[in-house]
Amino acid sequence: MPKVLITMLIILLNSAIACADVPRIVVLGLFNDVAVLEINKEQHILRAGGKSPEGVTLVFADSKFAVLEVEGVQEKYFLGSQIGSLYEPPPELPGVSLWPTRGLYNSGQY
Repeated sequence: MPKVLITMLIILLNSAIACADVPRIVVLGLFNDVAVLEINKEQHILRAGGKSPEGVTLVFADSKFAVLEVEGVQEKYFLGSQIGSLYEPPPELPGVSLWPTRGLYNSGQY
């Protein structure tokens, strides 16, 4: 039983390390054969055939989408395609009421 648990732990740790190597890519701008990308929170401008330090290669780009190659796999990325996974709602702000009370307006401060 202990050997099975140790083996499962090793497999689990190795799979977590392998998943951590995939870069997070956000397309910020698209032009003919040029793309402005944010890869792991760092901005890069790549031309067709260019490669980033993280290993992302721009295969093709136009004003609609970019084809990127990451670890030998080519995928289409659209402008701002990762915004849904990075979205955080704005912080809750205190409300201010300007409804008249006794004929005067009040901002809630007094």
